Amino acid sequence: MNCESSENLSENETSGIEERKIYRWMKLAQENLEGLSIPESLKRLVKDTLETPQLGPYHNEGPEMAAHLGLILETIEAINSDRFDFKVLELPKEFEDEIREKITRSVKTNYEKIKTYTYLHDLGKPDCMNIENGEGKQRVFTLKEWRELVDLNKGDKERAITALSEQGYTKIGYRIGRKLAEELGIEVKDHGDEGVRILQSMASSDEEMERFLEDSELILKGIANHELHFQVFNNAKSAGIYKKFLSSNFSEDEIDFIYTVCLIDITGSLDKNGQSNFEGFRNMVVARECHNLIKNSGLKNVESLLNLDSIEKVKEGIERLRKEELLKEIKLGEADVVIIIEQSKSWGVINEVDKFQLQKSLNEAIGKDNPILVIGQILPNNLKRYIKNIKGYLESKITG
Repeated sequence: MNCESSENLSENETSGIEERKIYRWMKLAQENLEGLSIPESLKRLVKDTLETPQLGPYHNEGPEMAAHLGLILETIEAINSDRFDFKVLELPKEFEDEIREKITRSVKTNYEKIKTYTYLHDLGKPDCMNIENGEGKQRVFTLKEWRELVDLNKGDKERAITALSEQGYTKIGYRIGRKLAEELGIEVKDHGDEGVRILQSMASSDEEMERFLEDSELILKGIANHELHFQVFNNAKSAGIYKKFLSSNFSEDEIDFIYTVCLIDITGSLDKNGQSNFEGFRNMVVARECHNLIKNSGLKNVESLLNLDSIEKVKEGIERLRKEELLKEIKLGEADVVIIIEQSKSWGVINEVDKFQLQKSLNEAIGKDNPILVIGQILPNNLKRYIKNIKGYLESKITG
């Protein structure tokens, strides 16, 4: 795309400020590309990708990807100059300051890298592009087809998008899923991973590209993971998911960068009402907090907590496990046995034989670790229902 094609959009304005925004974003992406410090061979490829068409529920910021990138660049500048309103994320208040600090620090620390990332993160979209009709049927859609359609509509890109809708198409996607991949006889492809592959392939035969990638490891990690909010955390917010996809693979600073690129990607993606959907990002914040609560709890056996999907449930689970660990460490004394036997009358232990069996089990557990386990191993089956009462008594000792 060039500035002339953006002007074609401007000449067809009918809805005022919104179309002026689209024009501004597209122009911003085009003009900033010229000053970007990347190899010329890569710059030419990026320039082509700016023309990637956009149709569907997730990208209504403009008819082509240039608008998406321009809006992301505006977001980066807003964060870098402390003008971004983090309240739009609708985070729990206790996390708002922390997230603002982490995201702002990541942008300011990696300012040039994150601008370069912006132009490279969707590099793989044209190679993964497909178009879908109202019945969910997909087929490959190419930049060549798109350019021909734009030409047919005399350079009017908005009209070209409308023409696709009139043909029954509802969405342009950038992932070759299993079904379409099987039809094509290829592997499933995501545009993030495909972008990384393209860059690495270019570096294998171009010394300038090789040198460029040597200092671009963080950018590559951002590209490969910039859709975690959508692909992984859209309906998930557990510590286990966070551990699998983030903490097991990246440093804290790298995770901050990945959170940042996910945030700016969301901010640069508008629905038909001109709004961004931050739910996936909020889930990422919750998942990280759940993970950190578990990590900092000092508990050893935490597997039962990893799949919990809220901070409240994790806190309750930690408290439960702490009690269980303390119950294992608490020692049962002779005085405790006397009290428990006395209390057992109110539980319904009135038979002398049952009382004898209960006291025998309690005496056996005196001074031993994990008394509940010891009692449970000795107590007859017909009396095991009273273990919860004994456990309640020991818990009352812990809590005072």
